Amino acid sequence: MNSKHLTKRNKLGTLSIFLLISIVFIFLSISLKERAISNTNDDSLLSNVIVQTSTTGSNISVKFKSVAGSTYTISDINEHQLAQGKLSSNRLVLNNLQPTSYWIVIKVTKNNIRAKKLISIPKSYVLARSSITRKPTLMGTTFRYVGTQHTLFSMYAKQSHSAKRGERIVLLTVQNNDYRIPVDLSAHNFSVSNVHGAKVKLVAQPADCKVLRGKKRKVVLLLSGIDNDRAVITYDTPNLILPISFILD
Repeated sequence: MNSKHLTKRNKLGTLSIFLLISIVFIFLSISLKERAISNTNDDSLLSNVIVQTSTTGSNISVKFKSVAGSTYTISDINEHQLAQGKLSSNRLVLNNLQPTSYWIVIKVTKNNIRAKKLISIPKSYVLARSSITRKPTLMGTTFRYVGTQHTLFSMYAKQSHSAKRGERIVLLTVQNNDYRIPVDLSAHNFSVSNVHGAKVKLVAQPADCKVLRGKKRKVVLLLSGIDNDRAVITYDTPNLILPISFILD
């Protein structure tokens, strides 16, 4: 009797485990399916994108084609939102936009299907640069270039000694966290001046270094004709809101 009772209990236990595993499997399958649907990308949802500058060059207009009822957002690569809304027809025209970079990001969503495009702006557009200066960062300290939501990229500068007289070395490490264009570390994007305001010669190695999104790179900056004077190294590109500077003691 006890043996039959135990056998029956074992069968019920096995059946319960089987049912539990089946329920978990079905739940995971549904969750994965919903996630796949919610993350569906379809570039055809966003097409015929045209960006034009105004006659004065002080703003731009954006035109694109999508599906009526789609929601959209437009921002620049510094995460400044320029426009958002819902399409009432399959075409949209927006005027008087003033991005802070020569690139914009257009996102369109419809029924869990989305499209995203990175679009360049004609160079005839005149970027408004602020006269405010950014406080220089000390050597050995990480500078974070932050958008409106999170860190886009970071820079860490460290000084190293050189055996040559009048030459100083700076090791620069750059992490591109979520900056949608490469961080260009070419020498022409750097400038150096000493305490007397004199320009200092700078050579970057490698000469043409670009840090792609999600990547980390290191570059060596060789400064000649600087001796032991305090100097300021400045990194600047047209797409930055403000230049980035490091103090070299």
